[in-house]
Amino acid sequence: MVILFIFSANFISVDAMQTVPKEKPAYIEFINKNYGPRLARRAGLFKTPAWNSFKHVWQKLAAYPPASNKFNNLDRNTFLFAYVGAIPQTDASNLRAELKSACQELSRVSLADGSISSFEVNSLKNICQDQLSLMTYGPPSLTCRMITSGLDTEQELSTVNLIKKLNRLAALKTEGTIDANECQQAMDNLLSEVKLFMLIQTIKNNFYFLPYNGEPATIAEEILNKLNTLQDLKPESAARQKNTQQAIKQLNQLLPELNTLIISLES
Repeated sequence: MVILFIFSANFISVDAMQTVPKEKPAYIEFINKNYGPRLARRAGLFKTPAWNSFKHVWQKLAAYPPASNKFNNLDRNTFLFAYVGAIPQTDASNLRAELKSACQELSRVSLADGSISSFEVNSLKNICQDQLSLMTYGPPSLTCRMITSGLDTEQELSTVNLIKKLNRLAALKTEGTIDANECQQAMDNLLSEVKLFMLIQTIKNNFYFLPYNGEPATIAEEILNKLNTLQDLKPESAARQKNTQQAIKQLNQLLPELNTLIISLES
């Protein structure tokens, strides 16, 4: 509660901004040149009102700046605080309602023609929900009275890193002059963080516990190494470890198309 009070003076309402800033032609040219054919394969979905509704919510979330810039250049653990209270309660309520409605629309599209899978709908919803929760209330680990799982901490750190990278792309979209290499790096960094976020969530859903020694994963390979090097497990845990590894193989097959959706949302 104290943390929210500290940052309350910095609340900025996206609704007060009226509209999400439009992309400059240079950014659109970058997207078309690098991802045009990839996006064309899902063009049917991208033309639907349901997709446009979800994209509007996605871009509104990305438009919120940090509540405080003084934490941005500190270590990965500390910058969790940068976004605490970035979204005012009134905005958060509206965004939750918009997100719920948009995801319901996408689910109906999924059932109607299969142009988006239930995995993709749920993944996009979870990414947005975690951002919205963290930017409204802060990381749950700061308020939980119990010791949280190392995976919960990893997920929070990945979420705030995801927010920072979305903020960076939002800024690049509206700059008059864009360096193509910088823009490519920003997109690659975002997709790398999405992979880490999804990987942590997959492990949480199947295994839940991983030891946390204060060194959070920054890329997918690091969190995979934590899972794969666990030893001397009891039979039940060993079976869950194996099931988790199978789930990760399935995730890796699904990630390329999820990345295509992320690229569309950032176009």
